[in-house]
Amino acid sequence: MKSFVVFSFVILSLTIVGVYCGSNDFQDCHLPLDSGYECPSGSGSPPDPNVKYYFANFTSGFCEEFSYKGCGGNTNRFTDVTYCESYCATQGDAVPSAITRPTTLQPQL
Repeated sequence: MKSFVVFSFVILSLTIVGVYCGSNDFQDCHLPLDSGYECPSGSGSPPDPNVKYYFANFTSGFCEEFSYKGCGGNTNRFTDVTYCESYCATQGDAVPSAITRPTTLQPQL
């Protein structure tokens, strides 16, 4: 009986971990563009105009710049185009931007 309880606990724990922690790490690359909303006064600061934001465009396959409004949005938001490309390209979701794209792309292994 004790081993059944331990076994059941292990199975339940693995199931919970799989559901909550085993989700796709690259899920944010598939999210649609969400530029958020302007933060209400006093609830935060406006985005730094010197920071560029990029999102993985699942349709085009490129990481593209967009204007982030400062609050909200989703996790498909990167402050570095190279990081966006490398993070999402490992799943085949985004390729280097047109600015940095080589003339021939090699598949990532």
